[in-house]
Amino acid sequence: MSAPSSNDSDSDSDSDSDSDIVAAIDQSDVLNQPEGGGTLALVGNHCIGLLDPDGTLRLGLFPAGTTVAEVGGTISVTLPDGSSADVGDDVVTGGSLVGEDNLTSALPADLPSDCHTDTAVQIGHIRPE
Repeated sequence: MSAPSSNDSDSDSDSDSDSDIVAAIDQSDVLNQPEGGGTLALVGNHCIGLLDPDGTLRLGLFPAGTTVAEVGGTISVTLPDGSSADVGDDVVTGGSLVGEDNLTSALPADLPSDCHTDTAVQIGHIRPE
């Protein structure tokens, strides 16, 4: 999966056409699907991540085709399967943790520098908690 990260902008007058929030697209070949959870959160000023219940912030790695839209100050993530949630929502996700040893190969080459965390989580599906 080598698609670039996605950022959709709604043509509605409430949309922020200058939004530069992205969903990091997972570069590995397999998304495992155990369920976990946390709160969708911003990583740095540019990426979407998951804040674990223990307070650990992890970069989210999403499947190709994931879109991010910012409308009226609300940042929403929609996965290719149609599941979606907003930053700040408590969610249940499907995906595996990606440790530091494997993180470099899973990250897109164009990932903004403020999006890097020690670990990441693959997010293959998402639903409100």
